[in-house]
This record gives sequence, C-alpha cells and structure tokens, in this order.
Amino acid sequence: MQKRKQLRLKNYNYSQNGMYFVTICTQNKKCYFGKIINNEMQLNLAGKIIEKWWKELENKFNITLYEYVIMPNHIHGIIEINTNSDFVVADPCVNQGFVRNKKNIARTDTQVCPYIKHNDSMV
Repeated sequence: MQKRKQLRLKNYNYSQNGMYFVTICTQNKKCYFGKIINNEMQLNLAGKIIEKWWKELENKFNITLYEYVIMPNHIHGIIEINTNSDFVVADPCVNQGFVRNKKNIARTDTQVCPYIKHNDSMV
C-alpha cells in the first residue's frame, strides 16, 4: 500500500472548536455513492443514505454543517465544532466505540461497525 503524506498539523488538537474541511473516502476508492452523468452527480441508494446521515450529524453532535458535496467515492464537507464540553462522544458505529476527552482516549466497548474501515479517527 502506498504511504500517504501526513496532512495533519503536529500537536494540533482537532477536537477543539473551529471550522474544518473534511474529506471521507471509500476503501480502495470504490464508487459506492452513485455516478456522474452529464456532469451531475446522481446519488444511488447508498449515496442518499450518506446524505441523510450527513445532515443528521448536527442532531447527534455539537457541530454545525456548512457546504458539502457527495462524489462517487468520497464526500467533502465543512463542519464547525462548537462545544465547550471536555468530551466529544460519537456513535460506536462511526468511531468503533471510542470516547475522547482532551487528555486521553478510552475504549468504551468492543462494537465495530462492519460497514466502515478506519484508518484514522473521526474526531
């Protein structure tokens, strides 16, 4: 597997308040979310599910969503983390049951989502 360049800033806390440009890619760049037809993205069922749950993120987390675009094998979006809480807790299917606080990471369960492969943390 080709080693990717690390784009993250060293010693930067990506769970702190701020605006972030996020890209989430499918494993092996497989086109799961639809096709581009006549220069327009046509979402399939999986793409519509991704769109539904992307929009739902504001109801589950202390974030604000801005522009986003779903492509055949990835999604781009702008999010703003707007919490003063010490804890950011995510759905176990999203991040395999990790609870993060500003000091450490603790595993809370052993559930693993069968649909998502994780190379990096979501938060």
